[in-house]
Amino acid sequence: MISREDYNKALDVVEAYHIQLAQLMTTPSKKKYKSLQDLEIGDFVECVEVHGNSTENLTKGKEYEVVNLSEYDFYIISDKGKKKFYSYSNSQFKAVN
Repeated sequence: MISREDYNKALDVVEAYHIQLAQLMTTPSKKKYKSLQDLEIGDFVECVEVHGNSTENLTKGKEYEVVNLSEYDFYIISDKGKKKFYSYSNSQFKAVN
């Protein structure tokens, strides 16, 4: 038989665990980013803002895989399923490290 004292100790442990879990779930993780110029095929870019002409192609907060590169641009597959290119200087994206 479990004593009342042992039960309360166990309950305290469970409550402390739930508090820690809640803090982890509400604390945003800090992603690390690298320069867009350092992208390689297979890397991911995160859409951090959507310009007016991109509202049908991009979703803010979504990550897109880099499928091709050129000297001035990187290519992703848009939300419409089309291959799109964006300049390395495009402010809509950050390169996920």
